[in-house]
Formats: sequence, C-alpha cells, structure tokens
Amino acid sequence: MIEIGPMAQTDALALLEKKLGSLSDTDMAVDLVRALDLVPLAISQAAAYIQARAPRSSPEKYLAEFRESERNRSKLLQYD
Repeated sequence: MIEIGPMAQTDALALLEKKLGSLSDTDMAVDLVRALDLVPLAISQAAAYIQARAPRSSPEKYLAEFRESERNRSKLLQYD
C-alpha cells in the first residue's frame, strides 16, 4: 500500500479548478480544500458531486452541507 499525504494548498486549489473550471470565489475555494484536509481524493469527489448536481449545487453549497454535520460529511465523501 502506498500512502499519499495531503497536497500543498496551491496544488489542491489547482486540482479543484481543473475539475470545476474557473473558481469565482478564491477564499471559498481555499476554505473548501482546507475543510477536505487537502486530500486529493476528497477534492476530486467533492468536484464530482458538485458537477453531477449542477446547477443545484455549487462549491459554496457543498461546503455548507459538508460543515453541517458529521453524517453529511460521510455521505458527501462516499460519493463516486
């Protein structure tokens, strides 16, 4: 098993932008990748969830739901 640690914040933001396109709110994007502990898989899953539910979902809505409860966190991070 190969252990992969968290990304640098700039790399995490670049990954999120690559997955979602241009990010209008950089501060929110920073909050989101930090909430996801800068973990590449979590960032990719979050982006996939947001894209699959657009336009009803957005990075802001995802972050609010993620922070709402531990149960939401688990549900969101299990998304494929």
